[in-house]
Amino acid sequence: SVLLTSLRALAASLPPETPVPVPAGMLRDLLEGQGVDSGSPQGGHTPADPTVAELAVRFGRSTSTIRGWLDRGLIPGAYRFQKREWRVPAAALAAFEAQQRVDGPPRAIAAPRAARAVAVDLRAWRSA
Repeated sequence: SVLLTSLRALAASLPPETPVPVPAGMLRDLLEGQGVDSGSPQGGHTPADPTVAELAVRFGRSTSTIRGWLDRGLIPGAYRFQKREWRVPAAALAAFEAQQRVDGPPRAIAAPRAARAVAVDLRAWRSA
């Protein structure tokens, strides 16, 4: 059934200990057996999972920031499509957004800091 397929897809994309917040409208649709509206004209066709560029626009961040989040595993369930570009399933994206509402936005990747300059006595080389 569409209900079971939708619920299985949602559950399969998340680690076992992950809480699953589901929008009330989506839950009602699933329980009524209508499935999840994909928003596509073909009805049953599932749109492609969002890319890094699409996520950057969605979150108002740079693509390098989104890639950093994905490399650090901040969005469990994200995968590399054809071993190249990152994609994030809708269920994983929903879980990430729900977690961000609880924890706040992920911290930026810290840039390496330059070592503090040590004061050097430039006259010392003359006396050596």
